[in-house]
Amino acid sequence: MLNEHIMQSVKITLGVFVAVMLAKMLGMEFYTSVGTIVIVSMLSAKKQSIRQASTYLLASLVSLTLASVLFTLLGYSFAIFMLYILIFTFLMHKMNMKVAIVLNVVLVMHIFSLKEISFSILANEFGLMF
Repeated sequence: MLNEHIMQSVKITLGVFVAVMLAKMLGMEFYTSVGTIVIVSMLSAKKQSIRQASTYLLASLVSLTLASVLFTLLGYSFAIFMLYILIFTFLMHKMNMKVAIVLNVVLVMHIFSLKEISFSILANEFGLMF
């Protein structure tokens, strides 16, 4: 049992290292956030990793689109960020994609902190998820 925990810890650490270094080499903003994505992804069931990855990617498209529309139309206020969370979490529950909520809220926090939306910012955030 101890060896299994050690191996899992080593795999997660190596996964985070490789992902963060790759994101950094690609010049991505908020590249360290990819570590959180790797940890959450690796803690999920192994047999569903392809399905899980597609869920995360689809959810990120929904999330980034929703955030773009809300922030562009209504502004970058904390109230609008809370509105985004309300709508996004509702959608993820309805679509049975709850597992993707935390990771996508982190991505939208980056956009909220930048207070702007552009193709390069959206591509960066989607790239972190990818």
